[in-house]
Formats: sequence, structure tokens, C-alpha cells
Amino acid sequence: DGMLLCRLLNEAAPGAIDERAVNRISPSKPSRFHVTENQNLAISAAKGSGIKVVNVGAEDIIEGQPHLILGLVWQMVKMALLSKINLRSNPFLIRLLLEGETLEDLLKLPPEQLLMRWVNYHLAQSSCSRRLRNFGSDVADSEIYAHLLQQIDPGRRVSAADVMRLGDKTARAQQVVSAGRRLGSDFSIRPKDIVSANEKLNLAFVAGVFNACPAP
Repeated sequence: DGMLLCRLLNEAAPGAIDERAVNRISPSKPSRFHVTENQNLAISAAKGSGIKVVNVGAEDIIEGQPHLILGLVWQMVKMALLSKINLRSNPFLIRLLLEGETLEDLLKLPPEQLLMRWVNYHLAQSSCSRRLRNFGSDVADSEIYAHLLQQIDPGRRVSAADVMRLGDKTARAQQVVSAGRRLGSDFSIRPKDIVSANEKLNLAFVAGVFNACPAP
């Protein structure tokens, strides 16, 4: 009925939609006209917020076109998770400046690259010699995750050595998922998504961990 989509967009981009403009749809007596209005409102506001909505129309959503809906929802989820990964929300990220860089250089980096630098900052503080270059194959064995979580866990309950003693990759990933949940990550992932190197879901998981424990 478009109500949930409008609410999700406002989570990703606060104020993108005036909630007073959203039609309240009764499940027992849905109005096709009002549902279409809501979907068009969400699509228009999403486009205005920088979300790609090419070839997505109200009818596509109403008819439940899976690939189009998933693509739209993923962009909203990603925007919400990455919204605070910037210097304005977290000024301490200035510590991620590399030698020879200026503040302007850092400000130009997209959230994904800032997030990668944040992970590598913590890896440099640990005994891990590896560095994160992608959110897929680089995290599939959970070694990078284990060292990251060990560094940021305020309760110091994560031991990278203990995680890596587990010979099974899925068992390691389960430890990572449990630690992320305990730290309060606002995005949950399945162990098999880590092992299979799902880049979208791993990016979302790292962003959720950052949002839970951002400061270095």
C-alpha cells in the first residue's frame, strides 16, 4: 500500500516525505487510487534523495515485481546504514587521514571507502597484517572480522585467536554474527552470507557494526 515504503525512505533520508501527505490505507478496504498515490510519492521522494529509480513505477511495486522492489529497498537500507559514516556525524574519522592527504581529500571519499578505512585503521592497531580491500572475498574466512571485533568490543569478549582456531569457516562466521548482535549492530547477517562473500550484505553488516561502535 506504499505506507511502509514511505516510512522506510524517511528512515533512510529523514524528512524526505511529509507523513501528512501519506494516505492511510485500510487493509480491509484498500483504495487503488490512494495506494498508487503513496507509491508515486515514495518513488518521487526516493529520486529526490539520490536513489536510482530508473524503470520503476507504482504499478511495478503494486504488482510485486521482486527484482525492482528489492533493488529499491536495498538502496534505502544502504542509505540508512551509511548515513552517519561521515565527518559531520563522526568528527573522529579525521584520524583516518593518510600521509600526504588533506581534509578535503577525506571529505570527498564516499561512505563505503571511509568504512573500509575505518576497518583498516583497527586492523593496523591489532596483530592482523591483512587489510580490507573489498566486502566480499576479503571477509569470507572471518579473519578480518575477528580482529576488527576484538579491537572495538568494549567488553573485550571477542578473541581473534579463539575465532581463528575454529577450522570451519561457517563456525567462525557464526562467532562473528553473534558478536555483532551482542554489540548492538542494527543489521544482522547470516553466517552463510559471510562465507559466500555476499558483498552487499557484508557491507551492510560492517556499517551496522560501525553504527554500534564507531569511535576508534
